Amino acid sequence: MMDYFIAFIIIIVVVFLWDWFEKPKQADKKHYSEEEIALAEFLEKRQEINELFLAAKSELRKFERK
Repeated sequence: MMDYFIAFIIIIVVVFLWDWFEKPKQADKKHYSEEEIALAEFLEKRQEINELFLAAKSELRKFERK
């Protein structure tokens, strides 16, 4: 029973911290135009795709060496 209580408390703390860190981002968006926000989101997605591509390319090279 105590394990469930500890897990519950940890979840509450994580949710609180997540919410606390997300709020400043929303406040910052008020200072930027919609185009700037869209560009920033596009560039973030592009960076994630590039990182995934490089990871996949690295894995393929490992198979080529064998």
